[in-house]
Amino acid sequence: LDPYAAYGRIANNFFLPVWQWGNNLLAFAAERANSYAFYNVDVWVKSIPTMVVAAVTLVVVVVLAWKNGRTYCNTICPVGTLLGVLSRYSAFKIMIDESSCNSCGLCARHCKAACIDSKTHAIDYTRCVACMNCIGKCKKDALSFRYAYARKQEAPQQDTSNACSANAAQEKRRGFLSAATLLVATSLKSQIIEKATDIKMDGGLADIIDKQAPKRQTPLTPPGSLNARNMKNSCTACQLCITACPNGVLRPSSQLETFMQPQMSYEKGYCRPECTICSEVCPAGAITKIGKDDKSAIQIGHAVWNKETCIPIADNQP
Repeated sequence: LDPYAAYGRIANNFFLPVWQWGNNLLAFAAERANSYAFYNVDVWVKSIPTMVVAAVTLVVVVVLAWKNGRTYCNTICPVGTLLGVLSRYSAFKIMIDESSCNSCGLCARHCKAACIDSKTHAIDYTRCVACMNCIGKCKKDALSFRYAYARKQEAPQQDTSNACSANAAQEKRRGFLSAATLLVATSLKSQIIEKATDIKMDGGLADIIDKQAPKRQTPLTPPGSLNARNMKNSCTACQLCITACPNGVLRPSSQLETFMQPQMSYEKGYCRPECTICSEVCPAGAITKIGKDDKSAIQIGHAVWNKETCIPIADNQP
């Protein structure tokens, strides 16, 4: 629900593949016209559940903004909730002069946050963003932006009761939306299996052959994440590290406990020993900043010998 992390997921898991598919479509059309202004790029949908969640989030935000303005910011977004608590105690607020107001409702119709009740002359300051649209639309000059504690009025007391009832309604809506999101995330717990035959080169170090991601009991977390517990508790799933990874080693997790958090996967590339980009872009401290020398000394896992798939033993060869 964090807007910054949600934007990262939408950009990385929805906009990026759509952009690449559009580029490939233009490359196909340009090739037919004997033009090479565009060229095909490899499109990797890192996680189908994450892409679906990103697309649904984008649709929900757009629909809510189109229908009711700042509904997402006022009822779902945790940042909006925090700012709403702070704005309740703001020194300067939009005030209604009841003696001049004729309750025409013009201010309420133009309020982006839908926080004005013109009939009771009440403003829910936890939702007000001080856009000043109401002041510009009022024909009676009944609205003004001034120091809120200059004198005591009965109207603010009425506003408090209305704000409390509005907050209770918001809590119910947030609870419902959180439960619905968890249900959708659980039902979409599936992982894409990609098969490809194209061979790519990793900077001349080794051939990269696309392969199926193995099922690990313990997921591999990026170097600098300290441990899986720190990653789980600190990561906000903003996916900046996944976007910045130059070799495509990081992908969003599809497990419910660590949903959309980064984990290492080697179907598309190798983690280069000199690369520390993921530790540099992490804003939450889930991946601590490390140097190239530190990365070489970090153990992120251990090799396991599978006797059943060992060729000499399976084929009874010395």
